[in-house]
Amino acid sequence: MLNVYSKKFIYTIMASAMIVSLGTAVVYAAPNSNNSVTTGRTEQNMATGVIIANKVPTLAHGATDVTLTGTVVIDGPKLVLLVNGQDVSSQATLTKVADKTWTYQYKTTVGSQTGDVSFNVGAYTIYANGKPAGQVHTTAAAVSQSVHVPFVKSYDYTNLDWINYDRSTNEFAFSYNLVNVWDDGIREVANPITASISGTETYENSGFEIQAPVVVKSFVVGSQDFSNYDRTNNTYDLNFNLTKNLSNGTSETTTVSKSAVDASKDYVYTASSDGLFPYSQDFTFVTPVTVRDFTASEGTFTNYNPTDNTYTLTFDLTKVLSKGDAEIVPVSETVDAASAYTYTASDDRAPGYSEDFSFTPPVAFRDFTFSADSPVWTYNPATKTYSVSFVVNETYSDGNAATETITRDGLTPGTSVEESVTISGVTHTQTLTVPASPAPAIPASVDGTVASGIKSKWTGNNGGNVQETYTLNYTINGVTYTVTNLSTNFTKNGTGFVSQQQLTYNATFNGQTVVVNYTLPLVMPK
Repeated sequence: MLNVYSKKFIYTIMASAMIVSLGTAVVYAAPNSNNSVTTGRTEQNMATGVIIANKVPTLAHGATDVTLTGTVVIDGPKLVLLVNGQDVSSQATLTKVADKTWTYQYKTTVGSQTGDVSFNVGAYTIYANGKPAGQVHTTAAAVSQSVHVPFVKSYDYTNLDWINYDRSTNEFAFSYNLVNVWDDGIREVANPITASISGTETYENSGFEIQAPVVVKSFVVGSQDFSNYDRTNNTYDLNFNLTKNLSNGTSETTTVSKSAVDASKDYVYTASSDGLFPYSQDFTFVTPVTVRDFTASEGTFTNYNPTDNTYTLTFDLTKVLSKGDAEIVPVSETVDAASAYTYTASDDRAPGYSEDFSFTPPVAFRDFTFSADSPVWTYNPATKTYSVSFVVNETYSDGNAATETITRDGLTPGTSVEESVTISGVTHTQTLTVPASPAPAIPASVDGTVASGIKSKWTGNNGGNVQETYTLNYTINGVTYTVTNLSTNFTKNGTGFVSQQQLTYNATFNGQTVVVNYTLPLVMPK
């Protein structure tokens, strides 16, 4: 018995020491002197127990389970533990460590509660068979056992990563880590979150916002102008409006200027943006076709029209195009034959540009007229025909003129002829009246010849002279006449020969006297 009492005494001292050391952390009821007995046993339903609750450490972030521990110093055979008025003895671990000392351990949950959460812990004892004398053997005043449950005070984000941008839908895909900002100031990075957002919207979550980035959604080319064509280098200057359609629904328009754009091919411009989700888009500009140069082949002049004094000029005009190819255009023009013709080549595709080509027509015979001067007639008595000469006045396509003398022979006197003259394919006819045969001129004298009748010997003697008969022939104006039985006295010269005599005969022609001169030959005497 002495050992037992000694043990009770020791536990009582320990409990008292614990009570003193916990100070205000222990709540207990004041002892009731009426319930104390000298036997060391309390009467039934006496509130003399003491609960000593251990401090519960702050829970880890996100934890909800709480383990309540402590010591109950109470008289009685069996301890009943109450938490928030509920009997949890069957779920708790109750260990009797001394005659009136119990330890308890009870695991519960804070549920959705955060911050400082209090649990009301109470205890009482009953008899072991569960049938106390009265309702309660001994009770202990309830104590409040508090625990701090950390909670997320706010949210933030980190590691924002824009993963993709779909320009067709204007949707951004992105990921980030949600940051839990706990009430103790600790920032806890959570697992990545993947989301999407339209370029015109703001992403909202847990009290923070993520603004969609601004990138180029598309490019659009507006008005364009090719100007300042350089024929030497075959280049254009190009100006056009480029509009950037942005993901936030706005747009920006700028003017793009390009110089020395090759006119031989279409120009490709690459619009691009850098930064987040770089983007490029090609635009093809069809360079306008213009004429870079004109060339002309050698001209051909045909179909000369003397009436209008015109030619038909044909040649090939070559248009050398800016694209590098060429067009050959046949040209036919009616041109004035009097002077060089200038052809101005132009094309609607090359406004303000032209080139002149000069063509000199050949000189062509245009026409002629008969001179107003009288023809010159010449009579040929041998053929008893006339020849005539007359002048024609010639004109040419270049305006110059010339004259030409034309002669015709064998024209019958007293006739009228249609004389056709053809020069270089041009024919004109005039009527010529041939004069009548002219009266031939009567010569004053002609020569005659002794044709016959002179004998070689003397045939007679006439007073010492020899007389002979002979025939005389003479011609007047082409007509031959004969005189017979002419006689002349021949005289003997000093040598005994008859001398050669120069004689005359007076002939009558057309009523006029024509002297016929003739010579008698030498006559030998017999």
